Amino acid sequence: MTGEHLKQASTLILVSLSHAINHSFWVLIPTLTPLILEELNLTYVGAGTIFSVYLAAYAAGQIPLGFLAHKVSRPIIMGSGLIISSIGTALTAIAPDYYAILAFQALAGFGGAAHHPLALYLISDVFPQHRLGRALSLHGVSSSISFAITPMAAVAMLGLGWRFPLLAFSALAAVAGILIIAFIRVKPEKVRETPVFSRLLRSPDFGKLLATYGLFSLGQRGIVNFLPLMLAALYQVTVSEAGWWFSIFFFLGLAGQPLVGYLSDRFGWRKIIFSFLAASSAAVMGFALQIPFWFLVAATGLFMMPMVILHELSAIEFMPEEVRGIGFGILFTVGVALASVSTTLTGFLVDSLWFPATYAILATIFLLEIPIFLSLSRKHGRLRL
Repeated sequence: MTGEHLKQASTLILVSLSHAINHSFWVLIPTLTPLILEELNLTYVGAGTIFSVYLAAYAAGQIPLGFLAHKVSRPIIMGSGLIISSIGTALTAIAPDYYAILAFQALAGFGGAAHHPLALYLISDVFPQHRLGRALSLHGVSSSISFAITPMAAVAMLGLGWRFPLLAFSALAAVAGILIIAFIRVKPEKVRETPVFSRLLRSPDFGKLLATYGLFSLGQRGIVNFLPLMLAALYQVTVSEAGWWFSIFFFLGLAGQPLVGYLSDRFGWRKIIFSFLAASSAAVMGFALQIPFWFLVAATGLFMMPMVILHELSAIEFMPEEVRGIGFGILFTVGVALASVSTTLTGFLVDSLWFPATYAILATIFLLEIPIFLSLSRKHGRLRL
């Protein structure tokens, strides 16, 4: 293995480890929500607000941490973020009431913000364009494995109560954060052209990228976070069964990501994203029609979850290299902020309209991305600055 290949492999392993641990916190609370809702006597809006607070803090930290990517060692930022998430999650596990849970989830979310602005920056920096799809698919696989295993592990620990899984995963995150800080060293970089960043914010094409990230997050996060609750309410499955199906959903997403990476490298992301958007919308609409859930869980996982890679490829292709740290931070801030809104909004819609109408609305959101990508895909190269 050459020095360049070793650098690529070590970078991908580091980023993927951070990704896996970071995203385990994304599914812990949704998996445990039915029990939290029952113990604290919450409405669906109240239950959704727990994760909305997490995502709001996650969003708030992305831009400043993306800026720090040019000034501070990126592994230190990643590792420190995991440790902060660990502390927030551990405190959530021992929180005495609902409002304490909200406060500690905000702390955990802020720590989680350290990953995404740095991840695309690091991967795109060491991998050539013709291998980016496969590199990002492997990066995505790490989160999909975490998404799939975390609900199963949480369900397996439910005999010790819903708080114990939070303690177990917080300990895992602390160890991972310490290892990343201790063993990885990357030299910091400076922002080279501040005027380019100013023009980036005024670029109409950048606004289109923000719109696609926002719409995808708005639809996807409401669908994912309420999946266990929806299965329990519409299809009368138990909490444990819903947790297992939640894992299967993410396993199918895991299976789809290498395929999407290969197809993107072979044919280009533009040629496949439209079919994935349409297929995802159709699968989610099936829940509104109450088609057998096993088929819909599989189809939604297979088509919707790998679309993260396609959105990342669009951002990397159009983002000027000199503003990637901050630019990715802005993209993920918008995405996570709307994901936060989505969770509370979905809870409000479920309380008001119930699950079928809510999932029909969420399915329609994906279709709104198609005309935006059509206008963006006619342009080649970097954003017009």
